[in-house]
Amino acid sequence: MMLPGNARIAWESAKLIQSDLQRFNYLFLWYLLTLGLLVVSEIVDHQKAESLYWIFNIFTFFSCFGFLMSLALPFEFAQIQRSRLQQEFDTRRKKTGEI
Repeated sequence: MMLPGNARIAWESAKLIQSDLQRFNYLFLWYLLTLGLLVVSEIVDHQKAESLYWIFNIFTFFSCFGFLMSLALPFEFAQIQRSRLQQEFDTRRKKTGEI
């Protein structure tokens, strides 16, 4: 990535990128909940508690939803990078007077 020359622009750009990346914190939390549920489901399976088999249905939902949300991650990261690069190109064009 090209770094902007102006500190104010760099700060505003960093704030925008941080807000875009904040959504991925929720996805990471979802992954942690899924892993915790996986551990609980293994304990239930080990204890042979037939009354708690509904936890497997919840685990399936969490894992499928997390997987589907993860499919968009590469495209989201690429879009953030493209917008950041385009912003820097526009800033440099304005400095040099190009249109």
